[in-house]
Amino acid sequence: VLVLGVAAALAGAVGAVRFRTASSGFEGPVAARGGRAPNVLLVVWDTVRSASLSLYGHTRPTTPVLERLAAESTVFDEAYSTSPWTLPGHSSLFTGYFPHEVSSSWYERLDARRTTLAEVFRTMGHATGGFVANHHYTAHDSGLGRGFETYRDYVVSWAQVLRSSAFTQTPSGERMIRARSLPELWRAARAFNWWVAQKRDSDRKHSDELNAEFLDWVDSLEGRPFFGFLNYFDAHAGYWSPPEFRERFPADWEGEYEAAIAYQDDRLGRLLDGLEERGLLENTVVIVTSDHGELFGEHGLHGHASSLYRNVLHVPLLIRYPAGVPAGRRVATPVSLRAVPATVTDVAGLDFEPAFPGRSLARYWTADPAAPETLLAEVEEG
Repeated sequence: VLVLGVAAALAGAVGAVRFRTASSGFEGPVAARGGRAPNVLLVVWDTVRSASLSLYGHTRPTTPVLERLAAESTVFDEAYSTSPWTLPGHSSLFTGYFPHEVSSSWYERLDARRTTLAEVFRTMGHATGGFVANHHYTAHDSGLGRGFETYRDYVVSWAQVLRSSAFTQTPSGERMIRARSLPELWRAARAFNWWVAQKRDSDRKHSDELNAEFLDWVDSLEGRPFFGFLNYFDAHAGYWSPPEFRERFPADWEGEYEAAIAYQDDRLGRLLDGLEERGLLENTVVIVTSDHGELFGEHGLHGHASSLYRNVLHVPLLIRYPAGVPAGRRVATPVSLRAVPATVTDVAGLDFEPAFPGRSLARYWTADPAAPETLLAEVEEG
């Protein structure tokens, strides 16, 4: 009661304050075929459509790093999200379920009954770390943090502090939750690092910072295998990039968007270089994709979230793993991002029950021909 009272006072009229998300209860067993499972790195470029990537034929050079990575990866030319906005799209990426099956929406977090990739890898003994810049819909409170031992979201308001892992996963935050008296609550509150609440949206975390946090975390693992998730957010509305990237593209909204993509592309290269310098890249399954795209006046619309047009659903998808994924292959058959969990666990050699829904995309290089499947994307009314 004490904590909720303080939360309400600090958050203002922001609705109910929620804290941790319950576990799905998944406990395995999980077994790795052929011994120890590899590392896994899932990098999601928030709000990046394929139409703006030179990898997919765009005329301006937005993704030279992705083009080099494609030579070492299998690239899916027709990958589609299940949703035109962040939380449902990420929910499918993490669980293999369609949005209507996981109850993730504007008003509901990810369904706690559904097992996530992080939960499976954590049960395997992998370290699990999430590093996200979209503080609105990939924060710990969204349910996407479930299964992660470390989850670093980014907060910009008192309400976000109270909803984020910064509050619920720190000793002083836990002491506030458990406080049984005002003096005890006051001591814990004084010890908490409240400065994060003073950050503005313009101060949101950039790809450089996410890379640094992730690589520092990897260094702390002392050789333990990992499942890592990064959410790059620079190409979301408010499109951000350093001046040296902005000057390469037109001075309009779409140019700013492309500059942000080019910046993220460059930083992805630095991230992979960091893993290579540590001798970890060759034993890491790398997946690069996006949760949804963006519109710039097509069909009379701007932004995303309210339609199911191609440019808000058609997203990049690359998978690199020298030990198990062919290099330089392009797959033209349409595929759904809901297949990512089944694919990741298949490529990593994991066996567990119940398996993720959806069919592993490994069939596109292990079987011929591969039968296509029906794709589904959803948008909410209201």
